[in-house]
Amino acid sequence: MSSLVRLSRGLTEYSGSTRSVGLLRLGWALILWARWADELLPYRRMEPEHWVLGVLFFLGTFLMAVGLFSRTATLLSGCVTLYMVFIVGHMGGNEAWTHHHTTFLAVGTVLISLTPCGHSFSLDRWMAIRRAERSGVAWPTEYGNVWAVRLLALQMSTIYFWGAFDKTRWAVLGGDRMEQPFMYLYFGSDYPGDWFHWLAVLTAWCVVLLEYCLSFGLWFRRVRAPLMLVGILFHCVMYYALPVTVFSVACIFAYLAFLEPDTVHRSIDRMLGIKE
Repeated sequence: MSSLVRLSRGLTEYSGSTRSVGLLRLGWALILWARWADELLPYRRMEPEHWVLGVLFFLGTFLMAVGLFSRTATLLSGCVTLYMVFIVGHMGGNEAWTHHHTTFLAVGTVLISLTPCGHSFSLDRWMAIRRAERSGVAWPTEYGNVWAVRLLALQMSTIYFWGAFDKTRWAVLGGDRMEQPFMYLYFGSDYPGDWFHWLAVLTAWCVVLLEYCLSFGLWFRRVRAPLMLVGILFHCVMYYALPVTVFSVACIFAYLAFLEPDTVHRSIDRMLGIKE
């Protein structure tokens, strides 16, 4: 077997439990609602394009959440959100839909659709089990080629890396850019004192170093668990202190892409008291 074939198979074949991608499908649909549902309600804009987008968005994400025609519904949701980001956002001038977190959500939705995301935690699975019982055969397994979760994990790594790379300049590491959002949100024009500057410098260095560590370290099993705990705490603090909205939630949820699918399956079984 040639090296190119082995590389191709290594990138496109990653078989394991589908519970991770089932959870990703369900959670991602709810995150999409949190980001866009209010803006796509019919009374927000009296334009046919807006109404069509809204109907397609709610149809796709609802079916995605309940797991009915799971892959098709997830692909529909991904195509709609990509259209919203690149056509309505970048080309149409809707700046609120052009941020990095909206692109992350849209691309992530498409990647989830490339997996057998309906094999777990879905109406698709419930109906498959009923068909198996009527036919007197074994239940369908929660197993499949979940290769695209590696691309979602890679996307997370690139977000961390380029976020850290963009902050690797003195405007950030010197504390000035770190001070600005907190002055705007908390202190106004009253500078709190010298201690605030040094705290901003320390915070900037810690954030940049952490993002570099997360961009590479999450791929290594030995340090994955402690890095995930630190990363979750990092995103929770950002969510609480700054208006980052759904980005932090999406990043935490995307950590599922770094976990071994079979490990997630066994962990869920243990929590439910199911013995192997």
